[in-house]
Amino acid sequence: LRFTTGDNYVVAEVKQVEDGTWFFRVQARVRGRVATDAGPQPLFTPLWAPVSATDAAGRPTPLVEHLASETHCRLEGFVASGTAVLVSQAAVKISKQLQEQVGLS
Repeated sequence: LRFTTGDNYVVAEVKQVEDGTWFFRVQARVRGRVATDAGPQPLFTPLWAPVSATDAAGRPTPLVEHLASETHCRLEGFVASGTAVLVSQAAVKISKQLQEQVGLS
């Protein structure tokens, strides 16, 4: 896809092919189209491109960034050492002490 600075596109469809590659479709404005004797030419045309070709494809996801962050690693160390307890783990522990049926949602 050729983009010009300031162009905005809305993804109209996303599909995954057999090999696992993801593609997206946009309706792109066709430049230079004019009316002919057969009638007006379409102003938009569907264009497909692999998601891997986008600028965002090379960036890590927010979850990956968070898991690699200094804050997460520090807090993970606190939990591993027993200095801190996750709320979900504390709730399960209290439920067991009270002999309640433990359920996770």
